[in-house]
Amino acid sequence: VNEKEVNQYTTPMAAKFPDMSFVNPDEIVHGNIVENATREAPVRELQSGCLRANAARHIWWKPSEVKAAIVTCGGLCPGLNSIIRGVTKCLWQEYGVSEVLGITDGYNGLSDPLAHPPMKLTPELVRDIHMRGGSIIKAARGGFDAALICSNLKKMGINLLFLVGGDGTQFAGNLLFEEAKRQQLAVSVIGIPKSIDNDVLFFDKTFGFDSAVAKASEVIRNAWVEASSCDKAVGIVKLMGRDSGFVAMHAAIASDIVDLC
Repeated sequence: VNEKEVNQYTTPMAAKFPDMSFVNPDEIVHGNIVENATREAPVRELQSGCLRANAARHIWWKPSEVKAAIVTCGGLCPGLNSIIRGVTKCLWQEYGVSEVLGITDGYNGLSDPLAHPPMKLTPELVRDIHMRGGSIIKAARGGFDAALICSNLKKMGINLLFLVGGDGTQFAGNLLFEEAKRQQLAVSVIGIPKSIDNDVLFFDKTFGFDSAVAKASEVIRNAWVEASSCDKAVGIVKLMGRDSGFVAMHAAIASDIVDLC
């Protein structure tokens, strides 16, 4: 898609911030800047580069016609309420989008909105939610049905959907995108990566990872205190990570008292 041709609306931020620097829709960040490396070849999907992220001057949707929705899927993770707050405030205050829904109970709220009614999000409602843990719209696993969700998105008039979740959520989001294309449903699907494990492909860092490392470092220090207070004692700390060891590695480096990771 040639976005320069199809994006016909000017973002409201262009008028609010006349000196703001916007990206061109075809700006590319090349995926590999290292040559002759001894490691494996770069990931095939990144060889042609990635679109540069930032606000663009011209956008596809007319803000006054946008009805947005945010959903938090999977397990709880630090920063969920901060994401909900940030997206809501940006839509309302920067783009002038006043219809923002919080889909409750993850994908379940999209598959069955009658059983899991959505919540209207406003700047007033989200003002201090980043001071609380969890997710005000609840996070949940399961409930994914691409065809049914597309049908409900159409019924609800949602044309901008933010998916907050880990690798499973984003994989399902791609299936939802493909189903929306098949149904010729005009909807934008935006993935926001959250995972304490930092294991979402193509992302350097996910929401929740830094908080997990900070807490893990505290636990490691506590284990060291106990072990160093006894004769011939060993402190063992088991950390989450599923198929990745980023939390363990970064916490071990941060604590600087780990003998074996």
